[in-house]
Amino acid sequence: MSNKVHVHIGAHRTGTSSFQLCLDVNRDVIRAAGYREGFPSRDGVSSGQLSLRLPQPRHKEIEEFLPRIRRQVARDPMNYPTHPIVISEENIIGGLFHFQQGQFYPAAEKRFRTLNTALETTPEHALIVVRDYGPLYVSCFRQRAVDRKVGNFRDAVPHYLAMDRGWPELVTAIRSVLQPRHLTVVRYENRGESRKLLSLLVPDLPVDQLIEPERTLNVRGTDAAMIALQKRYETGEDMSRWDRRKLLEDMAGDTRNLGFAEFTDTEAKALSLRYQQDLERLADMDGFTLI
Repeated sequence: MSNKVHVHIGAHRTGTSSFQLCLDVNRDVIRAAGYREGFPSRDGVSSGQLSLRLPQPRHKEIEEFLPRIRRQVARDPMNYPTHPIVISEENIIGGLFHFQQGQFYPAAEKRFRTLNTALETTPEHALIVVRDYGPLYVSCFRQRAVDRKVGNFRDAVPHYLAMDRGWPELVTAIRSVLQPRHLTVVRYENRGESRKLLSLLVPDLPVDQLIEPERTLNVRGTDAAMIALQKRYETGEDMSRWDRRKLLEDMAGDTRNLGFAEFTDTEAKALSLRYQQDLERLADMDGFTLI
């Protein structure tokens, strides 16, 4: 296993794909500094090789997941498997499905425990970006709608508003279960460039040599595109990733607000208030750096 592990936990819809592209374009600098990188092949970063499989709430035991995780983390095309590794994976905390059931990453603790057990060490540094709940839930719903048939957004609103927990509980789980030696929590509003986020996670990297990716990965689907995708899914059509991306690009010019996924002003204010209150809770907590 690696001597040291630096983990970008990501969180969905907080620029994780851009961060992984940053790892990709800076791989020579990262390796020259004595590190190696691990991230999945997703959202256009085809060079990624990491494929972590972690337990869901339904899984009772974690042992079956350990061998694959160890093999994945040990993989290294440069044949330096003992060098410290920089991991970036948004699904470490879990998937998006449970949001629509009013559950905020319910398997996170189990997944952290599984990762720690597989790594056989505690991470040197962990970093997570947190985001205002309203925009987060809307963005996650829209992302799911790109890949599959989803229900009506309004049906999920009561669950979003009554979410069982939030960022303070997740950060507490990172601190107490994953137990990184250093933990950094970054507000999405203060995220900044991916290369600067990388230098936060791995301070040993020469920040002056890191470059910021020039291209963007995720094409934000318009309401018209989302509705068109859902109509095709309703017919049972199985669309490839490239077909989905082409539809999003072809309909990018239709920017009409068709109400596909949005909160009322009252709902958005309530979620924003909860986010601000949770940021205050985070600011009062110890054991990590809040940016």
